[in-house]
Amino acid sequence: MENEEFKVTEKNIEEAITHEQYMAIGFKTIICALVLNSGFEVIGSFSPVEGEDYDLVTGKQESKKAALRGVLAYLSGIAHWKKAVTNQEETRAAEALKQAEGKGKDE
Repeated sequence: MENEEFKVTEKNIEEAITHEQYMAIGFKTIICALVLNSGFEVIGSFSPVEGEDYDLVTGKQESKKAALRGVLAYLSGIAHWKKAVTNQEETRAAEALKQAEGKGKDE
């Protein structure tokens, strides 16, 4: 079972976003830039196949969905790093305790 401390939730994602900005590029492409509390920026884009299908509201929604996937990947990477560091620290502490117990028996 995965430790909840290292799981990225929708709330984590929402709380990480400090600013969002949209830009229309060309004739049918919308770009969404999400700025995170760490200063990291994630870009998502949406461009329908046909120009007639272009809709600004849909473009903003879909480009934000794409950017949110990037935020999830970014935060998941941080969570995995934190888990690895924590596991490493716990392993070192257990090894140090074993060594200390072993020295106490020898004396």
